[in-house]
Amino acid sequence: PMLELEMEKGQGVLLNGIMQRYEEGSDIESWVFSMRGESVASLYEIGGVRLFARNIRGFLGSDTAVNQSMASTLEEEPSRFFYYNNGITILCDQAESRKSKGKEFLQVSNPQIINGQQTTRMLYSMSSEARKASVLVKVIKVPRDLKDDGFDTLVSSIVAGTNWQNAIRPSDLMANDRTQIEL
Repeated sequence: PMLELEMEKGQGVLLNGIMQRYEEGSDIESWVFSMRGESVASLYEIGGVRLFARNIRGFLGSDTAVNQSMASTLEEEPSRFFYYNNGITILCDQAESRKSKGKEFLQVSNPQIINGQQTTRMLYSMSSEARKASVLVKVIKVPRDLKDDGFDTLVSSIVAGTNWQNAIRPSDLMANDRTQIEL
């Protein structure tokens, strides 16, 4: 029911803290920060499949094109994983920022990864490569006693909104082709 999300620190990357947002009245709070790939992988090791109970999609396996692409990035360009990956979104009931032994982390209760199961499970399956990668993490604290919007309605809307991606066609990528830009 409780996990510690260790925020990335150092290792050749300059970090200027985390972004925190608080919404008065609803008590909804959110944080955005980066985590080391191995720290994200350890979430699955600790929480198991329970961590994805509110996720709308199960693990698709390591043979999908997207998961194979993640594996390739982890093997060939782990330092670029942060830039190529959308990251993960975690919902929780409670969160508290803490510091201990030179580390900064967010302690969350009842965490649910609602977007990023493929990322989390691929990092877990490739733990040695995950040590060299970083991941963007968004945490949203939604109090269970939310009155105005209703807890279940809001959570369902956040799950739907963070899992709504359009496929990119090869022709879409041509917009960034140097020749197309010059024309």
